[in-house]
This record gives sequence, C-alpha cells and structure tokens, in this order.
Amino acid sequence: MSNRRTSRRLLTRTIVIALLLGVVLLAVAPAAFAGGGPLCYGATCRGKTPQSQGCSYDAVTLAKVPKPGTASAGAQQYTELRYSKACHAYWSRVTSRLSAGDILYTRASIQGHVTATRVTNYGGSQAISKMWTGPAVACGTSVSKSDPSYIWVGCAP
Repeated sequence: MSNRRTSRRLLTRTIVIALLLGVVLLAVAPAAFAGGGPLCYGATCRGKTPQSQGCSYDAVTLAKVPKPGTASAGAQQYTELRYSKACHAYWSRVTSRLSAGDILYTRASIQGHVTATRVTNYGGSQAISKMWTGPAVACGTSVSKSDPSYIWVGCAP
C-alpha cells in the first residue's frame, strides 16, 4: 500500500509541477517574442505574414490611397503600403468600410507579387498581403455583394 500511495503522490506532484511550468511558459512566451525581435529579415520575409513573423510591431504606413484630405478620402476603402524597419519588408493593408454584409471580398497585394484575399460577411473587413522586399507598390481590391460590378482598386504610392 505504501508504494501505491508514494506513486500517487509522485504522480500528483509531477502533474502540478507540469501545470505550473506550462502557466509560466505561457506568461513568458509573448514577452520573449516581442522583445526577441522579428523571425525574419529581408528576403527571408517574402511570402510570410507580418503578424506571424513579428514585423507588424514597428510597422509604419509609407503611403495611403486615397490620400487623407483629398476629395476621394471619403471612399469606402483605402490601401496602405506598410513597412517594417526591423524586418526590412513591405506589405499591403486594405481596409474596406462597406456596410455590414455587403463585402464579397477584400484583397491586398504587392503589385505583381504576393496576394492575400479575405472573404467577409461583415463590414469593416481588412486584408493584409504577404510580405515582399525590394520595390513595392501596395494594391487593394474590394467587391460589393449587392453590386458585384462595383469593384474598387487602389494602389499606393
């Protein structure tokens, strides 16, 4: 009997320690990732998503279409050329502000290169392309469900 009790105690302690270790690792991992820098740089970022590689943390918008302050700035969609200095990579971010349920799809691409498409069933859709290095032009497309002939395309810069 005492061997069985000792085995149970040992098993219980092992499980408790494993659970505590798991909690500690979950708490530390995001901080280590954010402080450890990106997972790619330059050409190694091509075709990867900025969020999964840690490139979106220092991202800046280099160009936006339509340009804020212009007559077309009230458009229902806009495209941004995004850049991460830490990753030395570009990507396109497209935001569609069509009414809820009226988006057939929103697509973001780096002209002539990588593309990401998001099909949505709600307003405010955002699509983010994969990353690219070298010369980059960010393009975006949104298509309305209620009027599929309405296709908005914008490229920045």
